[in-house]
Amino acid sequence: MVEKQKLTYKTDWQLIQKSWPGLYLIINTELDILFASEDLLCLLSLSAADVTNRKINDIYSFLCEKEDKEDLKWRLSLEYVSHTGKSHQLGVKEVQYTEAGGEKVKRCWEPQHIPVFNEDHELQYVIHQINEINENEAGKHEQSDSRDEVISQIITDGIYEIDFNSQRVSWNEQLYSILGYDVNEIALDLVQMLRSIHHKDRRKVRDLIRNNGKPGFQIEFRLKAKSGDYVDVLSKGIITRTKKGDPVKLTAAIHDISDYKVQERLKAQLELITSTVPAMICYVDTDLRYQFLNNGYKVVYGDDLDRLIGRPVQELESDDAYHRFLPLAKRALRGEKVEVEAKFKLINDEIKYYKATYVPDISAKGIVRGFIGLAMDITREKHKEITLNNATDEKQRLLDQLSAAHEQINNEKNILKSFFINAPVYVSIHEGAQHVVRFLNKKAEHLFHGQSAIGRPFKDIAMPQTYDRLVSIFDMVYHQSKEFHASEFSIPADAATSTEPVQERFYDLVVQPKSGFETSEKGIIVYYNDITDQVKAKRALEESARRDRSLLEAMPNITYTFNALGKLEYFNSRWYQVTGLDEETSLSHGFEAVLHPHDINRYRDMWKTSLKNGIIFDDYLRIKGWDNVYRWHHSRIVPIMDDESLIVHWIGTSTDIDEQVKANRKKDEFISIASHELKTPLTSVKAYIQLLQETFAEKKTLPVATYLEKASKNVEKLQDLISELLDLSRVHSGKMELDIRTFKLDDMVKDVVEAAQHTCTTHEIVLLGEAEMEVTGDRKRLEQIMNNLLSNAIKYSPGKDRVEVNISNTRRQLRIAVTDYGVGISEKDKDQLFEQFYRSEEVDKRVSGLGIGLFISLEIAKMHGGRIEVDSQKGRGSTFSLILPIAPD
Repeated sequence: MVEKQKLTYKTDWQLIQKSWPGLYLIINTELDILFASEDLLCLLSLSAADVTNRKINDIYSFLCEKEDKEDLKWRLSLEYVSHTGKSHQLGVKEVQYTEAGGEKVKRCWEPQHIPVFNEDHELQYVIHQINEINENEAGKHEQSDSRDEVISQIITDGIYEIDFNSQRVSWNEQLYSILGYDVNEIALDLVQMLRSIHHKDRRKVRDLIRNNGKPGFQIEFRLKAKSGDYVDVLSKGIITRTKKGDPVKLTAAIHDISDYKVQERLKAQLELITSTVPAMICYVDTDLRYQFLNNGYKVVYGDDLDRLIGRPVQELESDDAYHRFLPLAKRALRGEKVEVEAKFKLINDEIKYYKATYVPDISAKGIVRGFIGLAMDITREKHKEITLNNATDEKQRLLDQLSAAHEQINNEKNILKSFFINAPVYVSIHEGAQHVVRFLNKKAEHLFHGQSAIGRPFKDIAMPQTYDRLVSIFDMVYHQSKEFHASEFSIPADAATSTEPVQERFYDLVVQPKSGFETSEKGIIVYYNDITDQVKAKRALEESARRDRSLLEAMPNITYTFNALGKLEYFNSRWYQVTGLDEETSLSHGFEAVLHPHDINRYRDMWKTSLKNGIIFDDYLRIKGWDNVYRWHHSRIVPIMDDESLIVHWIGTSTDIDEQVKANRKKDEFISIASHELKTPLTSVKAYIQLLQETFAEKKTLPVATYLEKASKNVEKLQDLISELLDLSRVHSGKMELDIRTFKLDDMVKDVVEAAQHTCTTHEIVLLGEAEMEVTGDRKRLEQIMNNLLSNAIKYSPGKDRVEVNISNTRRQLRIAVTDYGVGISEKDKDQLFEQFYRSEEVDKRVSGLGIGLFISLEIAKMHGGRIEVDSQKGRGSTFSLILPIAPD
């Protein structure tokens, strides 16, 4: 900061005055005015001597009707710009002054503080910029202190000021509230203020006051509240000192950081508690980010776990692992406790299996803040046969480490006991040869008569059947000091009534020796993890799978199953009969081993899309048989989902349709040949009829002209039918070509409607709407679609007199809707309308047609990238809509 005695108005500020006109003051951090702009002095009819080295409050007291008492807010504003390096807009002030003509005027000023720093990044001075605004703009700032309140909220919840000369301390309302006092309930001096600071923090506060350093400071300490408890606070502010460095005034803001400190202590306690637990424990927040990882996760992520705190789980896991984790995490965040077996890949690429439990963290207000994850290593259970048959020194080493870990746990008994109490498994601790109960966690209390079991031998609290099952295991672990583990261990459960049979429940059972939990007496620790539901579900699933396999084997078609990720698991015997492949080749290579080369890429793309989107796979594929002959099969693969809409597996069938395909080809060939053969003689017939019409045109009295007119119309109908059959043949052979041109859609539709109206005497065809744009396509083929839709609308609305054609443009697609008010279409017919040769049984047989017009229309629409939609109600009419996409600009 530039000291004011070194400043001279003429030498230091004239360059600024010349290069920067406007209304402004330059002040130091003590609110002394160092310089005033020429424009401001002229406006207020003041000289430089009138304002230089005076307090800014003096100027505003002179300009405002009410005395300005904004000293604390000015200081907070300077503190803000000093620490942030950002400008600060103050509230609107109403001022009045006498202009040069002697007239008093009122104006609205909106001041702004702009910091200026020297090369050492220290605040040198502050520009007090004044922006003059009108009353309307001032009305937008009705609360003139709102910006100062924002600063207070940014920096702190409370404000206090110490006058070292008078020893007086002032608080604002927020600080009274933080400490639990009513406003002005207590009056403090400096001595009382220091006494209210925790005795371990007083020294650093005194050192701060005595230290003649920079005026700005930041410090944490504890203040005594009305309740007698101490509140952790963060204080930021400035100390004004004399030239000798003696403190004159301290102005500071306070923020309550008690919650943060509590969280820090809780985190430290959690780290201490979980650092020695032989499990992986984490905390995941509602954004699915890690907020805590115990040392158990080092085997997964490495030693540097701190770098992972705050990072999303998705960034740290593979796509497959995250895909399995996400639905479970969502359940936990809905407040549901989740248990699942999961597979983890360790940092050394070793794969291990864990029993994972997600417990939601629910606040007192019932809000889920995240969840705690606990993962217990169950790899040995998964590979128990290998473990039992290949016991090595490594196993002994792991057992020794586990024993050492439990010895360490016993040394931290008070901390771990709290953890055991809330563990998601049953835990009991027994001592002595009679296995006297010394500890039961909350879950185990439900198993053994609650706290009344403490101090009693195991024989007295257990059911006879339970005692008989467990006592020999307890004795073995107790006497031999060897750990026992059993998966799916069966223990009888208490029946609800004495007449009900005893039910069995299944547990993952671990019995470990201990050297003492609360005493040095020898004993055992027992963990019961209830997996009854999983065992029953697994057995039910196995039984269901056996039934499914039996059903699939009985089917005459090829049937097969995939797992949820699309890996082949099973083919029925029909597959092996048809393909001649062995089981190993079939399951490793699947369909690609027998598919026609032209079908493989299409199969891969469609199957990938089905797996990604969970949709049905449906296609026609050529499969090579044992005789190396390809036969057409209709293949359909359907996803099977659980109650939570997650895919469990896929079931597929492939039906041999080779004979049907060949028959259809022969039919198409016949239609193509017959259509071409009929077209030539029919053209000749039409020409002869036209010659006869011209001959009898003048002899209107003869009935021959009428007969010839009817013959001509029937020839035209026959020509239309032949054209449809030829188009059908072109569609099947892939030889239908489009003559792509650009034309106005409105003109095309208008021409079709006018032509149809000219030949129709029973209906009025009403054209509505406009597209108002050009389209690119085959106009003749699109007219063919429109003629077909209009012809159907007229044919299937007998007794009605109106058909509507509505054009609409949504800027993304064009829609041409043809609406009639006729017989309508039943729900069962809608799905088959566009199949070739399909005609509803409910249609009046007097309505002519082959049932291929809609099929051809849909194929033409698809060739244009469009589609045809149907909306119909039985007895109320139908709307067929041709929808064409609009190409982007």
